[in-house]
Order: sequence, then C-alpha cells, then structure tokens
Amino acid sequence: MSVEKAPTIEDVATAAHVSRSTVSRVINHDPRVSFAVWEAVTRAIHELAYTPDPSAQALARRRGAAPVSEPDAGPAA
Repeated sequence: MSVEKAPTIEDVATAAHVSRSTVSRVINHDPRVSFAVWEAVTRAIHELAYTPDPSAQALARRRGAAPVSEPDAGPAA
C-alpha cells in the first residue's frame, strides 16, 4: 500500500519549466511575472492539484518577521 504524496512547489516548477521562485511569484500575485509564464504555472498548478502547504507558508512568514532586540549595553554605570 502506497501513500500518494501531495505535489510540491518543486513539482509545479518542473511541470511549468520555471524556477521555484517564479512559482512563488505567481502564487503571490507578483506583477513582474509575464502573462505567458503566469499561464504556464497556473496550468501546472491545476493539473497537479497543487495547494500551498500552510505550515511552509507560516515558516516563510516567520523568517522575515523575526523580532530585533537591542544589543546589551552591559552593566549600568
């Protein structure tokens, strides 16, 4: 008995003959993507029944939103 693996962004990129970054740009509605590329990626997404992984999206969001702390000034004078 085999468990079918859900398609990944890498699978979509391979099917559309583009990079993973380009697939991400299409998913995130980046205006710099040409219509032809958007169409190829969208077609691959539908053919593979790809859905973004919510836990991967959460990790990506957290990476850019890490809190910045002030450096320790040392003991008070």
